[in-house]
Amino acid sequence: MLTQFVWLGKERQVSVFVLHGQLLLDLVVLTTLLLLSGGLSNPFWILIFINIVLGAILLSGEMSFFFQVSCHLCLFILQFLPSFGESMQGILWKVNGTLYIAQHVVLFMLWAASRSFGRYLQLQQKSLLQVQVFAEKMDRLRALGALTAGFSHEFATPLNTIKLRLDRELRHQKDSSNLAEMQKALLECEAIIRQMNSAQMDPREYRFQVIDLVSTMQDLTEIWLRDHEGVEIQILKPDTAYWVKVPELNFAQMFLNLLDNAYEASDKTVITVEIKEGASALLVQVRNSGSQFDKDVLERFGEPFVTTKSTGTGLGLYTAHLFMQSLGGSVKLLNFNQGAIVELHFPASLKNQEATL
Repeated sequence: MLTQFVWLGKERQVSVFVLHGQLLLDLVVLTTLLLLSGGLSNPFWILIFINIVLGAILLSGEMSFFFQVSCHLCLFILQFLPSFGESMQGILWKVNGTLYIAQHVVLFMLWAASRSFGRYLQLQQKSLLQVQVFAEKMDRLRALGALTAGFSHEFATPLNTIKLRLDRELRHQKDSSNLAEMQKALLECEAIIRQMNSAQMDPREYRFQVIDLVSTMQDLTEIWLRDHEGVEIQILKPDTAYWVKVPELNFAQMFLNLLDNAYEASDKTVITVEIKEGASALLVQVRNSGSQFDKDVLERFGEPFVTTKSTGTGLGLYTAHLFMQSLGGSVKLLNFNQGAIVELHFPASLKNQEATL
């Protein structure tokens, strides 16, 4: 009643410590009332079993174990305290000893079974929270797509108008350095808009498909190399195929963005892509042999629009972060002596065993 009318009635969060205290208080009050009304001869002593079931389900860890010990102690008091001092105590123990032990055994078995059920409920609650987090990340992806699409649409028309006017002026004033600088700045704006468009992830295309991760990444690198002549991509891969269930179009878009980032950050024309088995089932590394990640980028990774590039938007890594999180995986940024690494950690739940077999 205290929980219902004081906390839940006011929509307050009840802490596990308060709940533990209330269960212990109920147990002490119940034991006291039973002692005053005949002990185990009172049929309501069975309420101790109900108390231990509630404690096993609602409490966890050390609190659940401590509450179990408290229930055994209260049952022990009910068994022996009413007959304390009687001359027939030894006889009573011989007669009721087996029954008393059986009551404790049943109490422990109820606690163990209820604790298992409580852990099951906790796992289900954890799964529900993961689903809620997944839905929230999908909303963030949807908001990001709407944001970048809105920017692109709003800026495209006026920028095209400015570009046409500048081209016309440059044809009449070919030696104008000011107009040339303006045209250069305008081209940088166009490049940023293209990057924002490439970072969009349309949730309508978020359909899971079973793909061969190694083969898909090989195909994507070949497509990417068509527009980047002179660049070499080294692919380090296992001999076996890795079948995973992911949204193929969104994965392709994310991977191409990572190749673009590696190319822009590299002072050489070599990019390394490595696919291997890791602690999280599958691990993909994209390494560049050039500049490292800035300290600010590492500390604020996971935020949009964080970049040190003059023409960058910071959305490439952000969308990769959201995409991998929505799959239950993660992204890590690392620096090493010769450049930087982006690591994609795919969870074991994405592996498709049937396709592997």
